[in-house]
Amino acid sequence: MNLLSDFFRYIATGKDQNIPLILLRHAKAIKRHDFLGDDSDRPLSEIGEKQAQKIVDLYQYFGLKEIHSSDATRCIKTVELLSNKLNLSTIIATELSEYVYQKDKQKSIDYVLHQFSQNKPVLICGHNPYLSKYFKKIVGKKWAKKFKEELDPGEAWVIYRFNSKVIRINLMQSPEV
Repeated sequence: MNLLSDFFRYIATGKDQNIPLILLRHAKAIKRHDFLGDDSDRPLSEIGEKQAQKIVDLYQYFGLKEIHSSDATRCIKTVELLSNKLNLSTIIATELSEYVYQKDKQKSIDYVLHQFSQNKPVLICGHNPYLSKYFKKIVGKKWAKKFKEELDPGEAWVIYRFNSKVIRINLMQSPEV
């Protein structure tokens, strides 16, 4: 038997309670000063488009049940191919937008904390510095100090939980392009 296929069959039974919440920063976008228009419409750069393709390879095996994204184009495009590969509809959440966080940060934080409390593997695609704020709320300041303060484009924290308690954290590097 193939060890990897055995592992995924085990995960599918629901017996594994080490459930990941992935906080992913969107892939590399065109620089703000190079884009005319609303910042939420700013697209991925050429490198960012390649990163988005590689993100599929990195995250398709986490058993994701939901993918949530900020309503910014660069976030939606970062997870679009992954959503398609997994046959999932991306949940576009204005609560994850930069604008909503600036206006009502508790609304954004509550949204992410609610996803953390769910008993299912979830990926959330969003922005710096807000991902860091969510990360600290979930894992606590003590654990957060062991990790870099902000994510580079395409990087993610994978937070594993058991019964809503953090048990392990991994930093996933940006995909090489």
